[in-house]
Amino acid sequence: MIVLAQPWMPTALMALAALAAGLAGGIVYFRALRLNARLWLAGRGVVLPLLLHAGRLLLAGGLFVLAAQAGAAALLAGFAGFLAARRLTVRPGVAEPGGVA
Repeated sequence: MIVLAQPWMPTALMALAALAAGLAGGIVYFRALRLNARLWLAGRGVVLPLLLHAGRLLLAGGLFVLAAQAGAAALLAGFAGFLAARRLTVRPGVAEPGGVA
């Protein structure tokens, strides 16, 4: 089983690793969300958007489970990284060229 927490890692280092993992995972999650919206709005099928949706949920859930195993500080740092990724990737009020958010 892969666990983020290691006995030799101090809490601050685990939190920093979780922050970076949350940021990277969040960027992937929210970019996949944009792609997922485009696929749904294009109306070209159901299977690919559903698989992408399931993959996004598994990614987020897996990241948070690993961070929770490392402790509360890592979980909070991972969530902070995830929220920072949301802030970096989702821009309200800015339309994509083609009219799809």
